[in-house]
Amino acid sequence: MAKQGFKGYTQARNDRNYQTGGQNGVGRSIASGVASAMGMSGMAQRIAGQTGRDRQGYQERMLQAMQNGGFTATPTPHVEPKNTQK
Repeated sequence: MAKQGFKGYTQARNDRNYQTGGQNGVGRSIASGVASAMGMSGMAQRIAGQTGRDRQGYQERMLQAMQNGGFTATPTPHVEPKNTQK
């Protein structure tokens, strides 16, 4: 039971949360691990934002952003350090 809970925790901690688009925090990962240890793997995936529906929604949002020009490259301006002594 503890092994299954730890596996759920590490999976939630390392994988992407498709609801938010980022990594899961410690609290959400622990909640997912506890749910996984109790035998509720479906609930653990929902807590971690890793269901198939979440993944599909994330992919659709990224595709829309690419089609709308959300990922266009822009040049980075050169920034001088403030404390340069010449």
